[in-house]
Amino acid sequence: ILQAKARHESSETDPVYKNVNIHGPRNSELDDVDLIDQIIYEDKDASSLYMENPDFPQTEQQWAYKQIFDKTKNRILALQQEQFRMSSKESPTLPPMGGLKGIRTYVFRIVEDTPALREAVQTEMDQLSELFPDYEFYAVFGGG
Repeated sequence: ILQAKARHESSETDPVYKNVNIHGPRNSELDDVDLIDQIIYEDKDASSLYMENPDFPQTEQQWAYKQIFDKTKNRILALQQEQFRMSSKESPTLPPMGGLKGIRTYVFRIVEDTPALREAVQTEMDQLSELFPDYEFYAVFGGG
């Protein structure tokens, strides 16, 4: 995965789509869609967990459940809808629906990196793997 990410960053010609919105009975959004490496990247920011006085205090487990499990479950179900349309304010073109529906790898790029956060994210990726056994889930920590 990291090699694919490095290759992606070094090549300007890969068909990568940014901020693809899914509109249908179930709506969702995808941060980056890489059709060459067949990966959907999701960028996550858990910095509010480590603020001195956060507006909404939560544990790593609560954050990971919402940001990793719940949102990804919704994304996958949105992509499995019979009919939906797509839009993007950042990408001039959109990925082909068939290519998008065929992607089975999700990579979470998480800026923060603590042992508790890693454990909570792994727990939720394991839950996603049970729910969607045909998919693979990975996390890259400390990228920011």
